[in-house]
Amino acid sequence: VRTARAAAERARGPLTEAERTVQRLETESRTLSGLLNVGGLDLWPPVIDQIEVEAGCEAALAAALGDDLDAGTDPAAPVHWRSPGSAEADPALPEGAAPLAAHVRAPAILGRALAQVGLVDPADGPALQKRLAAGQRLVSRAGDLWRWDGLAMTAGAPTAAAQRLSGRNRLAALEGLLDAARATQQALKSEAEQARAAIGTAEAGERAARETL
Repeated sequence: VRTARAAAERARGPLTEAERTVQRLETESRTLSGLLNVGGLDLWPPVIDQIEVEAGCEAALAAALGDDLDAGTDPAAPVHWRSPGSAEADPALPEGAAPLAAHVRAPAILGRALAQVGLVDPADGPALQKRLAAGQRLVSRAGDLWRWDGLAMTAGAPTAAAQRLSGRNRLAALEGLLDAARATQQALKSEAEQARAAIGTAEAGERAARETL
């Protein structure tokens, strides 16, 4: 009986910790979902909610398109994206600039805009800016911006768009973490239940031994 009780006590600690982990992740997930209005009703959802961006590139995308990410794709929306037509005549990005589009999954309607955004190291931005064609821009992962018309912007505080993109990435990561945490919790719960059952078996054996004695 003492051995069974000790085993049940050892099982209780990890189970309690697993339950706290699940609760913490669920709370964070609910909070983020509420802030991002995931699944909420929006007459004209912004295109930003249809974009998946590689972790670490959120500030770059936000610097490249800024408030344009708040526009919708529904033609009925007051501000919306429309098909820009063929991109065959568009210039290529200068050598040394990697297409930001390779790190972003977005509606096809944004394809032409993203194709004209290059991802560069901050040290290379000023020199490459002079080689940009009209309409092109360069960004860094930190959020620096160099535009074809001479405008330059140094990375600073995260923009609302960058924070929303980061939040959506975190929410996606939480789904995987929650699945793993719940599986761990269930396994530990089964172990704890077996340990409690072992106590009952041991106590029944003790009673039977005393009766025999």
